[in-house]
Amino acid sequence: MIKAAYKILVLGIILSLIYSPTFPLPLIAIFEGFALALFLAWFMSKLDLKPESAFALIWLSLLMIGGFNNMLEGYFFTKIYSSIALFTNQMLKSLFMTMLESASAVLLLQPHGSMGVLAALRNHLASRSRSSWVKRMVIASAAFFPVYFIFGAIVSPFVIPFYSRASSGLVIPPIQTILALELGRGFIYTAVLLVVFAGLKGDRKLDFRVAFALLYIPGALLPLVSSMVELSVISQVAPYHMVELLADSGVYGFIAARLLGAGK
Repeated sequence: MIKAAYKILVLGIILSLIYSPTFPLPLIAIFEGFALALFLAWFMSKLDLKPESAFALIWLSLLMIGGFNNMLEGYFFTKIYSSIALFTNQMLKSLFMTMLESASAVLLLQPHGSMGVLAALRNHLASRSRSSWVKRMVIASAAFFPVYFIFGAIVSPFVIPFYSRASSGLVIPPIQTILALELGRGFIYTAVLLVVFAGLKGDRKLDFRVAFALLYIPGALLPLVSSMVELSVISQVAPYHMVELLADSGVYGFIAARLLGAGK
């Protein structure tokens, strides 16, 4: 127990330095580093994967759910990325950072699972027919938009006055762009969560808990905290978005777990 706590402490310090390699460490970087360390320690304890496969899955999850999917939304809905080149540079930075985070977690926490990720995925897919998986993945991909829209609409009376200011940097793209974007983001969540569910230990009750935690902590909360630092004005509406994202993650995580978990 003491050894495990020590490893999490060291991991938290390393991740904090990855977020902000400066001394003294900003408090926000310490929060991000230790929040991610605690999540990764818990997440890895639920995996039944060999170390190299655990690394690949964690890297995929952090990069696509915590990085690319949020950056994609930022590209279309804000003025953060003024060009493709800037977006690409940020994506490369995210790729490198998530690789370091994943490698640090695996080297320190040393998972002892029994399966490779491809073998686990094959076993998972064998639990249902091909046509069933296709239908479930289509529904899971499409389900993201209404969940995203409903909770966004609920908090909109509290955040729209802020975003209506020109200085906020908000951009509202055409509706067809929004639909295509959110369907694409839904598919990314679906594809990654399918692999995550395949890598978990046998308890099906884990599916929802892992999906919820993965979508909310590295997928929503930590990117929101980072944006509060980069765009300090957003902190005025951050509490509303924290509640919105918590609801998004819980509802969509439940839907994904029901649709993409292994068959009986």
